[in-house]
Amino acid sequence: PSRHVIWYYFVLAASLNAVYFRGLIVIDVLRRGIDATQVGILFGVVSMLAVLTEIPTGVFADRWGRKRSLQTGIILLIVFALGMVAARGMMTHLVLFAVWGIGKSLVSGADKALLYDYLRQRNATYLYRRLETRASIVASVSLTAALVAGAGLQMIRWEALYLASAMTLGLGWLASRKLPDVAVRRGDKRLRVESSFREELKSKHSPLLVLVSVGFIAAAVAAYYTYFQAIANRAGLSPGWISICYGFAELAGAAVLWLSCPAPGSQPTNAGVRRIVASYGLLACMAFGLGAFGNVVISGLGFVLLIAATPSLDVALICWIQRCVQSSHRATWFSVSATFNAVGIAVMTATVGCLMSVAPVGYTVFVLIVAMSVGVAIMHGSLRGIARPMALPQASPD
Repeated sequence: PSRHVIWYYFVLAASLNAVYFRGLIVIDVLRRGIDATQVGILFGVVSMLAVLTEIPTGVFADRWGRKRSLQTGIILLIVFALGMVAARGMMTHLVLFAVWGIGKSLVSGADKALLYDYLRQRNATYLYRRLETRASIVASVSLTAALVAGAGLQMIRWEALYLASAMTLGLGWLASRKLPDVAVRRGDKRLRVESSFREELKSKHSPLLVLVSVGFIAAAVAAYYTYFQAIANRAGLSPGWISICYGFAELAGAAVLWLSCPAPGSQPTNAGVRRIVASYGLLACMAFGLGAFGNVVISGLGFVLLIAATPSLDVALICWIQRCVQSSHRATWFSVSATFNAVGIAVMTATVGCLMSVAPVGYTVFVLIVAMSVGVAIMHGSLRGIARPMALPQASPD
């Protein structure tokens, strides 16, 4: 594979994750006069829109090109960032968060499917796990730098967080123009794509239940990640230090990925993924429990440990799905996964937002632990039922 293409992919990964406002957006929205329940509604809208748009955008990426999907999504993300500079009132935020959700849906999965298909065309899929791990490291370091920079930008002006994010996304859009797209076949392709995908859904080796379990896990972690800002702020931590805490957690995740970077050709097995998920579930429940103490140091320690372990789980699951789906529908399957994630995150963020407005933190922690436990249990059982991860039927040839 071309070294230039790989570097452009890394630039794209860095720009998509250089979200300067990520560690402060909840505090910023609360600062504008929107309460915790409305914040839960806003993030719920993002997730529910993803439910409606993830699979259509995945099919769009499979049929009309991952590159087009990426570029359209990045443009919408830029619109969201620029709109947040002057947003006031609940309705304006609702529209902007809707644009954000659609943009994320267009980007979701398209970049990973593009890289894998590029490597597959060159008989180099054995490099995918290593390259995806390195891309995740680049993304984590980029997000860390953005969060630390965001702490400084916030002290100058809150709007600077969104302007910087828009500029970085523009760089990602330019990088995406340099990436080669997978050739799209015309003709009667549509009927065959739908038929083949239905066959994959019905297969006994289908990853559908695994993706359902990922939805439970992602919902618990996303809600905790989002509302940790409010928990830390209540404990007396300033917005700047909260952003630095988020950055330190992402940097720890990059360090874990670097230390565990696999050799070329290594692939995650079902048993290996089960062990990773079980360990992650225990760590997550411990982190949630530490959040109930109300001590910012103890809660911060649990948060850093959980976020540091998350990228390794993500890479293992992404590589497992890439091996499992041996057809042209990778972006669609990633969109199915993102749909389950969106449903879970929408319900969980709204639930946690309501609980934090009216109940002690302990109730929130209990709900997060239950969701995480259900997800780990479903994944453990479903992975045991899949004999081999490469048994799905091939797409129908033209």
